[in-house]
Amino acid sequence: MRLVLMIFAVLLVVGLAIGKFKGGGADAGKKAPSPILAALNQSYAGPLCVYEGPFPKVGREVCLHCSTLRDAGLVERVSLRQPDGSELQGHDLTAEGMALYDPAAPTANGKTAPGLCFGKARVAEVIETLPPMRIGSVTHISARFTLQIFDRTPFVHSPNIALLKQYPYLPLAEGREVTQPIITTLSFAASGEFLEADPGFRYGKWVNEK
Repeated sequence: MRLVLMIFAVLLVVGLAIGKFKGGGADAGKKAPSPILAALNQSYAGPLCVYEGPFPKVGREVCLHCSTLRDAGLVERVSLRQPDGSELQGHDLTAEGMALYDPAAPTANGKTAPGLCFGKARVAEVIETLPPMRIGSVTHISARFTLQIFDRTPFVHSPNIALLKQYPYLPLAEGREVTQPIITTLSFAASGEFLEADPGFRYGKWVNEK
């Protein structure tokens, strides 16, 4: 009996390993296999922030995101007079930016950094996945899913958030906490290790979808 149980256990493990990336279609998507769900959360869940600061940033201080933050109405150009009477040009937060700014904003790796934050995200539903496509030793799986945005600020509903070009699934419609469906392609190594998510890589029936 012990031998029979050991053989069954081995077959079960092998079966799970073989079937890890098999299947696809709507049913497979709704079941949300754990590697797919984990990969989506690793790529898309967590704080929604643009990390920049501290402010004001003047003179030769680098401000990588000031251009898009200015377009979104969160920072503005300023001229600050120095003790010697000279003036330094730069950027400072607007009133709307001040409401979003956190000098110790949480990051995805558990650390903190200055930034403007709008909420947090987690995978709400994996709607559908396509059958895996293998290229060399890498397995690609396209997934259509939605995100739930929580601890959100009113700015996630503003059209100006689209000007940041960092979160293409925003803004949220007023009164909603779940995004419209998002498509991305997940890549896995032969070992099963998650490599990356690429929303621009499409195949199968979604090849022409935006």
